[in-house]
Amino acid sequence: MNQAKGREAQKARTRTLIVAAAGGLTQPTVEQAADAAGVSRATAYRYFPTQEALSVELESGDVWREVEALVIDPQTADVGARLDRLIDAVVRTVYAEERHVRTALRVYHDIWLRDPDSPVRKGRRMDWIDKTISPVAAEARESLRLALALAISPDAVTMLKDVARLDAEQTRRVLKGAARAMLRAAEQLDGKSEGASPQAG
Repeated sequence: MNQAKGREAQKARTRTLIVAAAGGLTQPTVEQAADAAGVSRATAYRYFPTQEALSVELESGDVWREVEALVIDPQTADVGARLDRLIDAVVRTVYAEERHVRTALRVYHDIWLRDPDSPVRKGRRMDWIDKTISPVAAEARESLRLALALAISPDAVTMLKDVARLDAEQTRRVLKGAARAMLRAAEQLDGKSEGASPQAG
């Protein structure tokens, strides 16, 4: 693991530690979460500069529970079907918990605006995507996961609602179509790679 990745891993562990400690308290303040986690209050405020930021993080586990359960047990090896089900769950959650989702998006931007060097929350989508596309050949997986990050996210859903004026069903169709197209492209590239013959020396 290189130095940059090591720092990112440490930041993720620190965030997880603070959130876990806060989760064991009743309506904790940032200071109380820091004390319970055994980190300095200054460190806790780097991750959660406002009380709202901590509250949003604590609520998010319940908000995304359906999606988390789905990626743990996808119930099919068909990656296209997995993507469809994941998108259905994300869209359903965004519409059901729209106030939380929009508040969270604002909070994450606010943290960066306060301090561009602050540890911005990584989010859940890459973990969702990685588990969903795990049956895809390794050679095609990296480019596919990055492309899917554009389609499988709360911000994609709110963007299509606000900018394109789509309803939930239209949003599902658009995102599923985009995800399926990305999957086909990745599979085609992988097929070409496997079929390529070595150059004569």
